[in-house]
Amino acid sequence: MLNKHNISNYTTLLRQVKRRVALAQQRAIFAANEELLRMYWDLGQMLHAAQQAEGWGKGTLVRLSQDMKNEYPREKGFSVRNFQYMMQFFEEYNQELTMVKAITKPAVAQLQEYNFTLPIRHVHWTHATGQRR
Repeated sequence: MLNKHNISNYTTLLRQVKRRVALAQQRAIFAANEELLRMYWDLGQMLHAAQQAEGWGKGTLVRLSQDMKNEYPREKGFSVRNFQYMMQFFEEYNQELTMVKAITKPAVAQLQEYNFTLPIRHVHWTHATGQRR
């Protein structure tokens, strides 16, 4: 049975455990968001480079969109419009993100114990491309 001293200790322990779980959840969300942004930038880079080299137009994006939707039927985000946004994202943020790649320590590892101030992780995809939902 818990006495008053144990109840106080338990309450403190519970609060600490809950904070740690919340921290892990927040870090996971930030890491996933960061990886999606990196993927969008990388895909934009691939599409931009291919378009520059081969001079293709929107028809290639239509085909790519359909092939990706067939390959990943449960995934969203492979529309022609999103591929265009990815290219725009790469073109607009090429210099800034190239400099970020020079950082050797992953951003997730740089999080302070309870510091959630990494702005790129808070950017929603539609904000990254200047679009609104």
